[in-house]
Amino acid sequence: MLGLFFLAACVYTTAAGLQNLARANAILLPFLITAGILAWVFTNPDKDYQLILPFLERGISPVIQGALPLVGLLGELVVVGMLQPFLKKGTILYKTHLTAVLVIGLLFIGPLTGPIAMFGERAAARMDYPTFAEFKFSVLMVNFQSLAVFLWLGGSFGRISLYYYAANLSCSQTLGIKNYKKLLLPVG
Repeated sequence: MLGLFFLAACVYTTAAGLQNLARANAILLPFLITAGILAWVFTNPDKDYQLILPFLERGISPVIQGALPLVGLLGELVVVGMLQPFLKKGTILYKTHLTAVLVIGLLFIGPLTGPIAMFGERAAARMDYPTFAEFKFSVLMVNFQSLAVFLWLGGSFGRISLYYYAANLSCSQTLGIKNYKKLLLPVG
């Protein structure tokens, strides 16, 4: 049921257009950042950041293997670059792209290093959802798994809506359909 509501919200936001999608994310972002900071504050007593050290203990190969899946976190930049021809003239995305890379990098430092600092490298690597486990096993956050779900769904909402918008736009362009909104249900 939650999945259908979530999908309906993504479809509605996509139908409203790129400007409304950006506004929805601008409204949601401060809440996500606040929730992320609260999560860090409440889980921090259970973390031992010495578990992150030493860097490059086994060479560069494990670092590259761990970094490859994280490249997908920057997939939005490719999609935004694809949407540049549809933006108003004079909109410069280069500064925006650089800022986005820095902000995304900063926002993902906590969720990437937190589980390692709490469980250790090997245990965190074996977990399916290490950040959720971090909430579950933290002394102060035992009953706050809903905050983890909010962070997960809130962050996914913007990404899914953006990808859905780009998929609709590219399909309508490929098929020669002027209004991408006609493809909202078939593409979804």
